[in-house]
Amino acid sequence: GHETMGNGSSRGGGSKLAEGEEFVLEPDANENEMDDFLRVHLSRCIEYANDADPELQREVAEKLANEAVKPHRQSQIVKLDGLQLLLPLTRSKNKEVQRLAAHALANLSVNQDNQ
Repeated sequence: GHETMGNGSSRGGGSKLAEGEEFVLEPDANENEMDDFLRVHLSRCIEYANDADPELQREVAEKLANEAVKPHRQSQIVKLDGLQLLLPLTRSKNKEVQRLAAHALANLSVNQDNQ
């Protein structure tokens, strides 16, 4: 394998969701990639979030907080059970994860459809 990916941190080989599958979404991912990402990863993230590495939890919460600003994403995230993912993250041991998850929930709550 190629174990030298990532930012040089060598603890546990990075955030892997499944064998050989990196949890990576480019910051400039286009809308279609984001659609696929949400569809494919959200349900997996939900299973994963409860006992996940805090760094991965932070990534997921941050990604959802950012996406939850976009009106067309808000209902999509909710339809894909994003709340099931975010609520446990608000109880994370990591304060930054809690903050980002709460931020994502606040962003989602501004959408009329989600109230």
